[in-house]
Formats: sequence, C-alpha cells, structure tokens
Amino acid sequence: RTGETLPAGELAWQVLGDGCHYELSPSYHCQVMGDLLEVASILEAGAFKDELLATLDRMARVSVLLTHPDGRVALFNDGGLGMAYPAATVLEAHAAMGRLPPDPADGAFALPDAGFYGLRSGDEQLVVDCGPIGPDELIGHGHGDILTFEWSVGGRRIIVDQGTYQYAAGPRRVQSRSTAGHNTVSIGGADMCAFFGAHRCGRRARPTVLEHRADAAGFVLEGTHDGFDRLPGRPRHVRRFAALPGRIEITERIEGGGQLPGTAGLLLHPDCRVEPDGDGVTVTNGPVAVRIASTAAMTVEPAEWFPDLYTTLPTRRLRLDLGVPPSSHTVRLSVSG
Repeated sequence: RTGETLPAGELAWQVLGDGCHYELSPSYHCQVMGDLLEVASILEAGAFKDELLATLDRMARVSVLLTHPDGRVALFNDGGLGMAYPAATVLEAHAAMGRLPPDPADGAFALPDAGFYGLRSGDEQLVVDCGPIGPDELIGHGHGDILTFEWSVGGRRIIVDQGTYQYAAGPRRVQSRSTAGHNTVSIGGADMCAFFGAHRCGRRARPTVLEHRADAAGFVLEGTHDGFDRLPGRPRHVRRFAALPGRIEITERIEGGGQLPGTAGLLLHPDCRVEPDGDGVTVTNGPVAVRIASTAAMTVEPAEWFPDLYTTLPTRRLRLDLGVPPSSHTVRLSVSG
C-alpha cells in the first residue's frame, strides 16, 4: 500500500490524456507500459488498480498506432527498434491480463496531446510529429524534429527517422538530435532547439497546429513552430500534409525574411534504391515503388540510419533546396503501380 503512492502520483503526470508517455518516444512508451503492466500484475483489487488498467488500455492503443507494419515502433526522439520491449510483447502482456486488445480502425488518427498524427491503411503507415520535443522538466530524450514524419508502404519502411546512435556526448549524439538529420526543414543549417551536452537543451521550439482535418479517406495537417524566430528576418517554417492512402502531398513554406536558405531532408531506409525519374526520383524497396517529385531542386546524398544504439547502416537522403524566404514548394510522394 505504501508502494502504491509512487506510481499513483506519477500516473496522471507521465501518461498524457491520449495515452502517450510524456517523453514522446515510442520506444520509451513501450518500456514504461511494460513497467506499469508489472505494477498492475501485483496490485490488489481497488480504485488505483482500476485506474491503472484504464490507463494501460489507452497506452495499448498508442502502442498500436505508433508501430509500423513490420512490427517495430517509429523512431521519434531517443529510442531504437530493439532497445525496449517490442510493442507486440507489451500488447500480449496487456491481453494476458484479461484486457480487450486495441483494434484501431484503418484511417486517420490523432494523438493531440502528444502531437502525433497519422494514417493507417492495410500495410501502409504514416506518422507525423507536430508536438513538443518533450516535457520541459525532462527534455533530455528530445530531438529537433518538429514536423518530421515516417512512412511505410506495402509493409516496408520508405521514409525513416534517423534514430539514435548514442547517449554519450559526441558528434553522432549531436547528429542524432540535430534538425538537419530529420525529415523536416532546417534554415541556414540551424537547429530549431539549443541542444548542448549529451541530454541538455536550452531554448526549445514550440509547435503550433494551425489546421487538422480528418475523414474516412485521409487527413490534412498544417503546423509550424517558432524554433527559427531568433534568426535574421525571423523565418518561420510552415508545413502542410495532405495524405490519402498511397499518396502524400507536402507543401513547404518559409515565411518571414532573411537570407538564410532552407533545406528539407527525406531519409530513405537502407533497403531502398533510388533512380532518377524526370523531375523526381523513383524509390524502390523490394516490390514497393514510390515516386517522389518536388518543385524544389532535389539531390541525393549519402547518409546514415541508426536503428538501434551503436548501430549504423549506410543509406541515402533526398535533400531539397527550398531557397531563401519567403518561399513555397510542393513535394509529392505517391505509390507507383
């Protein structure tokens, strides 16, 4: 009974209303869910156990929504594909306690407290991050990745988050947290947050959802953040997603002034091959083919993917030149065939 006071005091604080763990890492979400399942398994019947089980039901839904068709989680913020409990493991333990398994329907979804929005359609999964980088009092696992996204098609990852190579301070720790290393926009190569040390962050970007509409077919999401307001001309990145199964249209706007150019990156899974295709490229991963075209100049550059701590795989990144503000460009990603 004495021990109950500890998780009881943290439950409402650490688990957001939409069921996501407040550090906003899908990996840590599964780990914390596993910890709370162990707590629930030894609690006597009572009001707190009922509250905890209801919370675990919400967390189970999140574990499904932030897991790709390959059975592994999205890599937003610190985390890895194998460093924590897999989603399947915690979901099996949740069901073994007699709880109904979550079965979110295909279509658009929203976790507005965490800032994750997406679309599920069979073996396709899109997840967009338009939330804060983490809680102000525990910011160490946050990355400069507002408005980034991941996309799987045909059960295969196409656009991937860079992941996390290490927790110790060093160049790859800097790279793991950097804005330029994520599938979002950097202006003048700057980070949207003032990262320092291994887990520290001073000034941090604040996101704003400008519009969100969803129906049975897909969703529209437009968001921005203030992470570049300190730069000359106070440039502001605004990104708009219009997503349907098999198709994503992204509108990139850089508003304000200044002479620092904006660039966007799209990191490809290491299994992807890239071939020039008119005004864009065709990306293939096994039998899946996706065409990516943009009104911005696009180049292909070598890059790294960090699927787990201290693991690096060579891959490629599509780099888009968005020019100096004010500017506007469109990127279209569509499944071929």
